[in-house]
Amino acid sequence: MKNKRLTDSRYWQSMQSATDGKRPDQPPSGKRRIRDRLFPGIERGYAAHLAFDVACAKYLPKGDLKLVEIGSAPGDKLLRLHRNFGHVPYGVEYTQIGADQNRALFEGNGISADNVIQSDFFDDAFQAAYREHFDIVMSNGFIEHFDDTADVIAKHLDLLKPGGTLSIAVPNFRWFNYALIRFFAPHTLKAHNLAIMRKKKLLSYFRDGSVDVVVCKYIGTLNLGLIYGPNKTPVKLLLMKLLLKFQRLVDIMLYLVVPRGGFESFLFSPYLLFVGRKQPGRNS
Repeated sequence: MKNKRLTDSRYWQSMQSATDGKRPDQPPSGKRRIRDRLFPGIERGYAAHLAFDVACAKYLPKGDLKLVEIGSAPGDKLLRLHRNFGHVPYGVEYTQIGADQNRALFEGNGISADNVIQSDFFDDAFQAAYREHFDIVMSNGFIEHFDDTADVIAKHLDLLKPGGTLSIAVPNFRWFNYALIRFFAPHTLKAHNLAIMRKKKLLSYFRDGSVDVVVCKYIGTLNLGLIYGPNKTPVKLLLMKLLLKFQRLVDIMLYLVVPRGGFESFLFSPYLLFVGRKQPGRNS
């Protein structure tokens, strides 16, 4: 039975169009340079700093390893991992606009545009061409857009070499975050499989022993920036802007007090991260 998508190409095109023309690696302003010097890694938010600076440094292997991100546009995460840890970055993108964004960023930073693969992740030809091809397979905010999580994870593992590293991050739209999103952007909930946003549930997909669990944990303390989505009323837009300004202050405070994390919980943390190693000799 075909895996049911909770989104379609129009959903992703609308999300990617919102960032089209913005350069995620543009030269920083003077204000931003000062902030980055005082709080390195904080420009994307405290939770992203923990996920892509702290957690990746701790749990991912380093060096000249092929790393692919499923759903990679605009490519800024891959670029950061390439610069920080020496990975050879590859991206898989479903839409034309997303692939174009990723290719432009790669080309502008000395990485081959051929490393961006425009394909349906579930396409049999794609899966066959890249079977056990990558040392690290990563997705961030991808698997929750499908109803058959076991199938999505299995296809991640199909791309991964034996002994390679699997990294999966999903948003946590439960508890406090559910109430937040329900108020600001309720229509986005239909595009997400909320059932897998629990640590116990995510771990249940790895009970067969094909993957050695390295870590499964909530990431970040609070992220009011989860209230994304269009079609907000003027009142909600104003309130959202105020909350995001407050979030910036919270991020800086947390960065100063617990720069490597420490106040994570299932109630408030914005992300859930899984990292594991594919067992050598085990077929996915």
